[in-house]
Amino acid sequence: MSESNTNLLEKTDGSSGVVTEPLVSPEAPGGGKKKKNKRNKKVIKRVIAIVVAVAILGSIGFGMYKLFAGGDDEKQALTEFTYIGSIQSTITGSGVTRPKDSATLSALVSGVVEEVNVAEGDRVEVGDLIYVINSETADAEIAAAEEELATRQDSLEKLYQELEDILSDQSKLTITAPFSGKLIDCNINKDDFIAEGTVIGTLVNDSKMRLTQYFSYAYENDITTGMTAKVSIPSSMSTLSGTVESITKVQRVSPEGALLFEVVVVVDNPGTLTEGTLANAFVTTSSGEDVYAYEAAEMQYYEKRSIVAEVGGTCLSHNMKDYLPVSGGSVLASLSSDAFDDQIKAMNKQIETAEESLNEQLDVISEKNKELEKYRVTAPIAGNVMSCSFIVGEEVTAGSASVTIADTSIMYLEAQIDEMNVADVLVGMPVEISQYDGNVFYGEVSSVSMEGKYENGVSFFPAVITIENAGDLMSGMYCDYKMVASEISDCVIAPVQAVKYTEQGTCLFVKSDTQPENAITDLGEDVVPDGFYAVPVEVGLTDNYGAQIVSGVDADVEVFTSYLIDQGSSW
Repeated sequence: MSESNTNLLEKTDGSSGVVTEPLVSPEAPGGGKKKKNKRNKKVIKRVIAIVVAVAILGSIGFGMYKLFAGGDDEKQALTEFTYIGSIQSTITGSGVTRPKDSATLSALVSGVVEEVNVAEGDRVEVGDLIYVINSETADAEIAAAEEELATRQDSLEKLYQELEDILSDQSKLTITAPFSGKLIDCNINKDDFIAEGTVIGTLVNDSKMRLTQYFSYAYENDITTGMTAKVSIPSSMSTLSGTVESITKVQRVSPEGALLFEVVVVVDNPGTLTEGTLANAFVTTSSGEDVYAYEAAEMQYYEKRSIVAEVGGTCLSHNMKDYLPVSGGSVLASLSSDAFDDQIKAMNKQIETAEESLNEQLDVISEKNKELEKYRVTAPIAGNVMSCSFIVGEEVTAGSASVTIADTSIMYLEAQIDEMNVADVLVGMPVEISQYDGNVFYGEVSSVSMEGKYENGVSFFPAVITIENAGDLMSGMYCDYKMVASEISDCVIAPVQAVKYTEQGTCLFVKSDTQPENAITDLGEDVVPDGFYAVPVEVGLTDNYGAQIVSGVDADVEVFTSYLIDQGSSW
């Protein structure tokens, strides 16, 4: 450029040599000469700019001429051969990874942080305690609520007990025989009001009779429990066999001054004995001596009990008659009382109210426990702690701090499948995932949406790629994916640059000494290089490097790919 500027100055000056003198004389103090020099400089600059532009345009024109108008001797045809191989149709794209599951646990309440049990990178399981915020107020409220709950529970328990007592008393309106026996001294009539505590009869067990006798201490060691005793009945002049039931070492003194102890003898009732029958018992000692009781005594029923109305009521019906045998548990009388019905109704109402009050308090405690959970936060999922901004001792406000947990054992990559390719993408299809640094991972298609989306003028179908993660992938990483939609083996493949799309269809320019039978000859001048013929072909799968030739050309055929011009510029 500097040289061009110099030549321009020579022409402007009108001389044949290089201008060596300055355009403005340093001695010229006048303004006229100075203005003239300034105008000369502007003209020079304008002329220089024009010359530079002309030079650039000339260079471009020369290059275009060399490129398009050069002779055939400057073009070198580049070729490759068709071959037998395998070719794949792949679907590619990119996306950002996200974890299988994640949870952000923000501070739910305000307060001072008491515990932080995790740090970034820690592994946590479901239910692990993450952080604790001071909860004295909440704890106090729960304690008060639980104390109130205990009071209401006690009240309800007392009402239950009262109802149970009422029902128990109500059951006593039905009077039953406590054991099997015979009724005596019955005192009840239908429709009579029977007051509580009234004796309405007596039940006796007269299957056996009991006789209480006194023997001299002289025979203390000769009489034992269970031994046989004889009972003499003077009124019937009969003797019955009995058994010593009990011995009591009382000290009764007879008028004669003898010291006596008590012996109770039980004898089976043949049906002729009754209470008050006079009898006397004797035993035979081991030496064969008969030892008689000090005196005769009246027999007593083996068992005797008064039938008492434990609650008051009107007699609805009864089955009581003197000397009537009854079985244990049989109904003797039925009473009725409206008072019990009223009490039960009132008690059930109180219990219902108490239960409602108890449930309300349980709801209060449940709500307060939920509120307390905001102070003691646990992990809702298993995973790794990705971030934690809680610090022990610091005061936080709701939402001001958080812990993020992510399950990164499985990562998801969301793909956007073009509508032209979605039919080739199937669940379970293997996928190769790569990163900018060359790391390669493998996953599979886990879902493909059946409904497309339309964004920014492009239609696509969302798909999810699942990747087993050993720890190398992190959330938010940008990754490329590639899946093989179809693959053909043992087919004829031509370099993708050799496939030419002409007005007569898809062709390969085949190098041949003679014209092939199926060659196309009317493609126009300078379309097919010299020594080559345009052969129509059917193309199948293609990738970045090759194209499947379904028909038209076989393997090992030399085909034109491009021109090599000026030792490096290709066309």
